[in-house]
Order: sequence, then C-alpha cells, then structure tokens
Amino acid sequence: MTQQNNSLHISGLSFSPELFDVISKYQRIFPSNPSALYTREFADVVIQEMVDSLDIFNVSFIAHNVDRFMSTVLCQMNQSYTQQSQRYVKASTETVLNDVIEGFENILGTELYNQYLDFQANKVIPYYKKVSEVKEGEKEGGRGLDKYKYGIPIEDARYVLPMSVNTTVDITMGFDKLFDIYALGRIEYSMGWELGFHKLWKCLLEAFDNKFKTFFDMTTLNQYFVERLISPSRISKLLRLYSHSESVLSIDNRQNDVMISSVFGDAYGVNKLVTGAYTSTQEYVDCTHIKNHMTDEGKRAIINRVTGYGHTSIQEHYQGLSRMNMSLSCYHQYLRHRIPTNRVNWILFDKYKSIHKNVFIPASILNGPQEFYHEYIEIMAKYREFYSIVMERCKTQTIPENKAIMLATRIAPNAAKVEVYSRSNLRADTWINRERLCMTAASEIRQLIAQKYLALTKDDEESLYLDTLPPCFLGLGCKEGKMTCSHAKAIATEVSEFKR
Repeated sequence: MTQQNNSLHISGLSFSPELFDVISKYQRIFPSNPSALYTREFADVVIQEMVDSLDIFNVSFIAHNVDRFMSTVLCQMNQSYTQQSQRYVKASTETVLNDVIEGFENILGTELYNQYLDFQANKVIPYYKKVSEVKEGEKEGGRGLDKYKYGIPIEDARYVLPMSVNTTVDITMGFDKLFDIYALGRIEYSMGWELGFHKLWKCLLEAFDNKFKTFFDMTTLNQYFVERLISPSRISKLLRLYSHSESVLSIDNRQNDVMISSVFGDAYGVNKLVTGAYTSTQEYVDCTHIKNHMTDEGKRAIINRVTGYGHTSIQEHYQGLSRMNMSLSCYHQYLRHRIPTNRVNWILFDKYKSIHKNVFIPASILNGPQEFYHEYIEIMAKYREFYSIVMERCKTQTIPENKAIMLATRIAPNAAKVEVYSRSNLRADTWINRERLCMTAASEIRQLIAQKYLALTKDDEESLYLDTLPPCFLGLGCKEGKMTCSHAKAIATEVSEFKR
C-alpha cells in the first residue's frame, strides 16, 4: 500500500447510515440563526439531547501521519483503536521532521528551530538507525535480541524518537467522540496552533458527506453549540489528560517506579470478594459475620468455588491504586488495556536534576556498547533543553501550563517519564498480567507489571493472583502462536523468582 503524502490526512471514513435521520432532525430544529427563535436554556437542552442521541452511532476512519502525542490522546478516549506497531515505524527526516514540527518555529524562533531540526536530522535519526541495525539476512522489526547487530531491538531504539514522529491509527468510535476532537482542536487553535487536532477536525469535515459537512458548518457557527462543546466543564474534563499538578497522593519512597496504595485490597478486599460471592446466590448477606467470624480458609474456599464456576465478576471488588513512573511509550501501551482508570501527571521530564530519573533507559542500551549508552544520555539531555525552552516561551506568551504541555510534549522523546495513577481491579489485572508478563511483551511494561505483581502477591493476596499469570505458566499453552518465544520454562522460573 502506497502512502499518499507525509501530511496528516484520513481515509476509509465510514459511519452508521441511520445518522442521516438524526442529522436531518437537528438541522430542522437548528436554523442558521437559532438565537432569533430560541432561548439559551432551550438551545442548551436540545444540544445536549443531540450529543446524547449521537453516541449510539459509530464512525470509523484511519488517520495517517498523526503524531504520537495525538495517538496517545485518541487512545485515552477508550474507543476501538489499532496503531501501527513501533517495530515497523520507519524513522526518517520525513516522518520526524513533519508538518507538526513546523509549528514550533514561531515558539522557538528561527535560530533554535533550525538547531532542533539539525539535532533530529544529524543526531537522533542516525542514532536510531545505527543502534537498531539488524544482522545480515535478518528482517527489520523482528523479535529477539539475537537478530540485531548490537543486541538492541528496534523497540528499544525507538525511545530516542520524539513524540512528534508520524504514525497511523485506525479508529472506530461513537459519533459523539468527534466533539471531543473538535474541542481539542479549538484548544490548540486558540494557541495559534493550526496543526494537530485542529487539522484532524478539518480533514474529517472534508471527508464527510455534504449533508454532514453542511450540518457541521452550520453548527460550528452556532454560538450555543460552540459554547456547549468548549464549556469550562467539558474542557476541564479533557485537560485532565494534560495535568501538570503535583502528585495526587502522598506515597512514600518516590524513587521506586511502582508503589501500591490499597483501596479495597488486603483483608477488606477479600471480604468484598466473599460478599460478592454470597450476593450472587443469596437474598441476604451477613457482612458482620463474614468480617468477624469467618476464617481465612473459609473465605478462600467460597471465593475459589464461585470463581471456579467462571463467575469472575466478583473479582472486580478487589481494587487497588498504584502509582507507576513509566515512559510515554510505555504509557501508550498501558492505555490500550482501557479498563483501568488512569490519572496522569504530564510530565516528569524536567522534575529531577538527574536525567537518569526523568527518562527510561532500556537494559539493552544500558548494558550494551558504552558509546551507545553515553550518546543516549546526551540525546536525552538535549531533548530536555528544548522541552524547557518551549515551556518557558509558552509562559512568556501567557499560554497556560496545562495547554503548553500539549505543545511541549510533542518534542519530548518517547523515553520521557510520566507519573501515572491507575485504579484497577483483580479482573482487569488478570488480562493485563497475562498479556504483559509474557516474554514477548515490551521489556519496560513487562518490568513494571512484574513489579506491580510482586507488590501485590504477598501474604494473603498471593493465592488470589496466581490465576493472573501468563497461560504458559498455568499449563494452558502459549497464546502467541508462531510468534512464541519458546521459553515457557523460563517464564515459570522468572515468575517464581518474583514471588520470593
């Protein structure tokens, strides 16, 4: 398949045909000048009704050459989503120095902007290609360190690429989510940024049928509609994705990448599992008896019996809150599980003086040729310098910090760390662990989930988490098919070490 151009564009737009009926209804309700006919209160009710009625319809499209920051935010919308694997990303001056980067000239100034272009073209991209060179006869993007000349796989080399690098995403979402894209585009446009989500919105308008385009053109000019979509409450909800506030919890030992703060864990969580088990079959549940008189063995027996029937919904009562420091690249992977509720502090890139605490360093680079490691650190330090300049320039232009991060993150590397607070339950963790403790998973997220697993599988909780291990460890065979790592025994040994 031939790529048409290097600018952001969409293809394959499709939508539920029933949308025509809904759109026609609201076109009749909203004439071109509704203020002459309706009060604000009435218009507000109708607009909310319209947005609510559209969320049951699907719209699907492929967005080409969106930057990694945009693809991360699109993934946060929790819609059906597929992205080009980073193993197959072709990093070049065209995919890195794209039209998104052109928008930084006004912020950095011509001299610094040209320095950034030179940094990417003559430092970052050559480094990326050099360290991930495959051995003679091997295909690019293959799995396994033995396929690479220096033992550095391409997914580890990608950490030096900026978040502005082009990627492709295939999205199916509720029609109402288009209004989120519109709102994000309005935020960027208000900062003089006509790229990113603003451009994506324009591409979507161009691709829609004339009836839809007429509808959106009309409603975009409608002051009630615009005010509703970019109201403070709606924007606040979207901007929580870019919050740069202080940590929301006081958790000790902040040097660790994973810290657990139980919400409904420990004894209380076990009791909730038992009450859930009883509730599924009985009219009345005596919580006091369960808490004060049942033995731990009795509780385990009831939990195992009910979950043994396949009634795993009770596992959702066992919930915990974890704080995880991870790279932007890893965060994107974690988001794809969708079930956990996440709050992110963007971004840790300038939080610590030591660059080693601000970025993730893959083991293959840390333990590989020393010249590659030192060059990696130099690249990260230069990235931080540019990031700090963008944040400072935005400040002088009176751009609020939470909005400025939408711009600055685009020139941060994939390796830059963010602080993620994630609330998940045992049922969600089962799926995440089975996917991410697999030997074929990316090394960073595998290390994080292993640390989280280790923190949770202790004392009384251990038996609850045994079933969350990869299928091969449970004797269920490998789920990877032809892509298997062929090291099922190694997984069993390694997970056993985690539990000690």
